[in-house]
Amino acid sequence: METHVKVVAVLHLVFSGLTLLAGLMVTILLVSGGLISGDKTAIAITSGLGFFFAVLFICLSIPAIVGAIGTLKYKNWGRILLVIVGVFNLPGFPIGTALGAYTLWVMFQKETELLFTGGANR
Repeated sequence: METHVKVVAVLHLVFSGLTLLAGLMVTILLVSGGLISGDKTAIAITSGLGFFFAVLFICLSIPAIVGAIGTLKYKNWGRILLVIVGVFNLPGFPIGTALGAYTLWVMFQKETELLFTGGANR
């Protein structure tokens, strides 16, 4: 089960990294679209939307990154945080659903709980 825990953590790191990259791309596209138009109103609107999406994607990624790092260090708070993130991933069909279901399956195994409470040798 230790391997599954590491795989879940790495998958969350990769998925969150891709989410941050997508957020950066959306932000750049929105802001550059406004700049290309040359219209001051369009620049203001697209820059505001770009900032909003940048903050949104960061807020969606940070908990998963922090939880994955905590999980790799076998901190119980990291496991709990990834369970919460896994639940929020479930509606994101198909990748989020698969990642969320796998996260919940791994994190609720008795052997996994023992890894995080010190009941099993690593």
